[in-house]
Amino acid sequence: MVDIPERVEKTLKVLAEAARRVEPGFNEKKKIDAVAAKVLTLVETRLEGVKPRPKPVFGGSYAKGTWLSGEADIDIFVKFSASIRKTDLERVSTPIGLDALAEYRPYLRYSEHPYVEAIVDKVKVNVVGCFDVKPGEWISSADRSPYHTEMILSRFNDTLRGETRLLKRFLKSNSIYGSEIRIQGFSGYVCEVLVLRFGNFIEVVREAQNLGKKAVIALSEDHYKYGSLHRSPLIILDPVDPRRNLGAAISRKNSSRFIFASHCFLVRPSLRYFRPGRISSRVQYQKAFQDQLVMVKFEHSERSADIVWGQLRRSLVRLERQMTIRGFKVLRSAVASNEKSKSALLFLLERTELSPLLVKIGPEVNMIEGAKLFLKKNFEESKMTWIGGDGRLYVTNLRRQRDVASLLKQLLAASNISSSGVAPGLAGDVAKTLKIVKGSEVLIESNRNIWLKEALVDVIGTDPVVCGPTSRTSR
Repeated sequence: MVDIPERVEKTLKVLAEAARRVEPGFNEKKKIDAVAAKVLTLVETRLEGVKPRPKPVFGGSYAKGTWLSGEADIDIFVKFSASIRKTDLERVSTPIGLDALAEYRPYLRYSEHPYVEAIVDKVKVNVVGCFDVKPGEWISSADRSPYHTEMILSRFNDTLRGETRLLKRFLKSNSIYGSEIRIQGFSGYVCEVLVLRFGNFIEVVREAQNLGKKAVIALSEDHYKYGSLHRSPLIILDPVDPRRNLGAAISRKNSSRFIFASHCFLVRPSLRYFRPGRISSRVQYQKAFQDQLVMVKFEHSERSADIVWGQLRRSLVRLERQMTIRGFKVLRSAVASNEKSKSALLFLLERTELSPLLVKIGPEVNMIEGAKLFLKKNFEESKMTWIGGDGRLYVTNLRRQRDVASLLKQLLAASNISSSGVAPGLAGDVAKTLKIVKGSEVLIESNRNIWLKEALVDVIGTDPVVCGPTSRTSR
């Protein structure tokens, strides 16, 4: 067992080395600054003659100086007058970004409304339209972003920036960084708020142990009263708009993974918690469970990543519910997509084929009215009815669907797809291009399609956040 002074010394060494690795060097900063200046000039040139003239400002991790070495993105928010209608923001903002970045093959990405993205000198650049409004008078969700930047800049110093980079790398290495629907993790702004609240990386991971208790995190005592407005397991109030819960985008699974990864790091500090790609480099499939696998694979029309991931997650939950109702126990499930035209839903089941007998358990027979009602509903269709040794009524019938693949084909057939639970935006494509894959064939498909591999680990792999030193060091 490692004693406390030795563990503290090791922790400090690990954090010092991790901080050195995530800090952008002088030449890297110089390059990113040059790209930022170039892009800002292009946007400002495009805005000449636009009335009323919008104001472009830097935002995101570049503006706040919290970006990780080798991972800089540049965000420019173009602030439009509130006299423009919300429905017109897309029409007036996207041409500005597309024209300004025309020589760099710009393309549209989607959040609440479309924005423009391009790769400029190997650096990702986003040009996002928003409204120039006062705090609390938000028209679009992007309107808060310039205020986020101003607030962080007014309160951060180089030390806090370094602590934020440590937290970002820790979360990225454990695959829980990113607020997009695909990931449902911690955003960069959440990292900055957590560091502001608790002071440094090590205090954030210590405080993580309390996050499973419906914690409310706020930077101001006056803001805690807004915590009751929210119902998510993790409530992080936006300092710029305390009625907004930054934690709403974080899934219960990812908040739980953060809690456990933090505990593991505190127990046995190691640089492996700060290595890019730590998760993907350690994953292993449990082939022993391949026979319990089933996958729904299909093609669909191209759409924005956020839209397709939202549709996939809703479809997964609803289809899993349909399977459960019919007696199949789903142990784990995941969604996968190449974010273009191919997607899949994966399930690990306790059994892929059920017993031919379907048994329903009724009330105790001394509950006369309930027993009569139970028999009225089930007696005629049942094959057998009896009173069990526990005094309850039992009825049994033969299952109509015993095999999960047959059930899924029936649920997802064109004639039934509307009631299957599949998101309406995907239903037509699923019915037309459906492919049900079982067992070892799922592994073969994943070897042919790299976008399936991460999801496959989510259903037949040990979560790397869970495996590791905890069980050994807790003795």
